[in-house]
Order: sequence, then structure tokens, then C-alpha cells
Amino acid sequence: MPEEPYSVLLESLARRLRGVDPAALGHVQSLQIDGRCIDFSLQRDRYDRAEDRVVLRCDVAQLSGGGSESLCRTLLRANNLWAGTRGATLGLRGEDVVMLSESARIGSLSVERLAALVTGLRRQAEHWAGELAVLNVVAPAALAIPSHLRA
Repeated sequence: MPEEPYSVLLESLARRLRGVDPAALGHVQSLQIDGRCIDFSLQRDRYDRAEDRVVLRCDVAQLSGGGSESLCRTLLRANNLWAGTRGATLGLRGEDVVMLSESARIGSLSVERLAALVTGLRRQAEHWAGELAVLNVVAPAALAIPSHLRA
């Protein structure tokens, strides 16, 4: 039985990164880069396996007062035609966490493109964490992000 393209991509990504165990990345489907956790998942298309997607998610910031109407408007404006997010989507996870997500059709991904998506998502998360701090909606503890692994 051939290996699942998703598993092959994660294993290839782990081999490309220094200090990342391919088996561990395949198991936990999560990667720490500069203190940011990037979560991976496979979204199956019910009708066409060629349309399966790899989804990447990253928490941006913990909100100090929940998702206000003005914050939600800011996120919607940033998502408009992806002009403010470079292809990713900003949203709320629960009531008090801003997250960033991006997906790509698995058939269109090489390990190089997946690595570029991970790098871009992390950079966008950093950018938006700074933007939210300027708007003064980020909880103070969320500004101190420890450093773990570099990609």
C-alpha cells in the first residue's frame, strides 16, 4: 500500500528542518517555530481525493477582553481578498484567541511549498500579534512568547 501523500509531506518537511524528528511530527502534527505552534491537519474531500487539503493553523494572540465588534471588523478587513493576510485567514478560536489558518490542495504541494507556507504563516502570526498589541486588545502574558525551534 503506498504511503499517504499527507504523511509523506510531513515526513519530508521534518527532514528538511534541523532537529525535527519525522516520526514525532507525523504523530503530533504540530511544530514549534520561534515559540509559535503550527498545527497541521488533513481535510478530506468527501467526493474527490484529489481535492484533499492540508490545513495549517497558528494561534496569533490571546485577547484581553474577548472579540469586540471593532476587532472582528479589523479581522474581516484583513481577510478581504486576503489583502492583509497574504492568503491566510484570521479568525477567532473561542471567544479570546485570534488564530491564523491557511490551506492548500495536497496535490499542489511540494515540500518546498509546504515549508514556504509554514514560514509565511509564522511571519503573518508575528505581524498580526504586533498589530493586535498596537490595538491594545492582546493580553499582556501573550506578548511573552518563548523560543523553541527554528525552521
